[in-house]
Amino acid sequence: MSPPAYHIATGTLLLFSCLALATAALSGAASRGLPLSPEGLGKAHYFATEPDGQNKTAPVWPFQWNATQAKINPFNSHIWWAKFYYDWPHGWTRTDFMNGYYSTEDKWSLNCSVVFANNQVWFTFPEEQGCYLDHDGLGTISPWWLQTGVYKGSDNFRGLYADRWTLPELGIDYFARSDSIHTPLRSTNQAEDPGATDYLDVVLGPQDPALFKLPTYCKNIINKGCPPDWP
Repeated sequence: MSPPAYHIATGTLLLFSCLALATAALSGAASRGLPLSPEGLGKAHYFATEPDGQNKTAPVWPFQWNATQAKINPFNSHIWWAKFYYDWPHGWTRTDFMNGYYSTEDKWSLNCSVVFANNQVWFTFPEEQGCYLDHDGLGTISPWWLQTGVYKGSDNFRGLYADRWTLPELGIDYFARSDSIHTPLRSTNQAEDPGATDYLDVVLGPQDPALFKLPTYCKNIINKGCPPDWP
């Protein structure tokens, strides 16, 4: 495990790895009769919607979606912008961390990616044309990772009606829109790792399989963390 991979900059990546260790138990869903796809199931049930009330059931993540992420550091004004892709039926997750840009002339270039696929976690670096195997034998985060959440009531988040849950064992708060699919809005990091990840422009649907294939340059192994340190 490379040192830069699990500090403040990573936030939810640390959370993902911790929770993914429990995925085998949680994703034994199929053997317990829980669906691995929405087919044959009402969409409202599939997305775990609940009627309004003070004891709402914790949300289940959509099985296939992507979003722009803003990873927030409370110690300075820097934000890591990232693109997040999730495909639970295939066991895929990818987070692309983007370089900053400072004028209209700059392109939004890719710094590095974290790819969960085939029970492995890889860091890929397009500029260096190299990769690093961070974990072997670790699956992606389960869509049921929020099931221990305690409902804390409604909130106004970025001008949107939202619900808030706390995961006491992890020390994080999770915000989702008060809509039929509990659209993700924010996940704070663990208590010892201040910060948060905001989810913007969430888009539901299958993800391009090509996103989760390792580049050919991954035969070149470099020991480096993703994302890099905060500037």
